[in-house]
Amino acid sequence: MQLARIDGSVTGTACHPSMSQGRTVICQPLDADGFADGPPVLALDQLGAGLHQRVLISAEGSVVRELVRDERSPLRNFVLALVDPTVPAATA
Repeated sequence: MQLARIDGSVTGTACHPSMSQGRTVICQPLDADGFADGPPVLALDQLGAGLHQRVLISAEGSVVRELVRDERSPLRNFVLALVDPTVPAATA
C-alpha cells in the first residue's frame, strides 16, 4: 500500500475492455510528510476519489485482474481506500 494524491484522470478513445470497470486516475505517490515520492502512476478507481484527494493505492496486479475479472488486463494499481475524504490534501 502507498499513500497517494489524485492529480487527474485519463480519458482514452480506445482502451482495453477491462478499463471500463472504473475510472483510470493519475496518482502521485506521497511520502510520510505528504511530499511527492517518485513518478505518478495510473490506477483504477472504483471508489470515486476526487481531485487532490488522498488515497491508499495498491500495486497488486493480480488483485486488480480479479476485480475486473480479466486475466489479460494491463491494469496494475488500484485505489484501495479514501484517506480523510473531507480534508483536502496539501499540494506538494
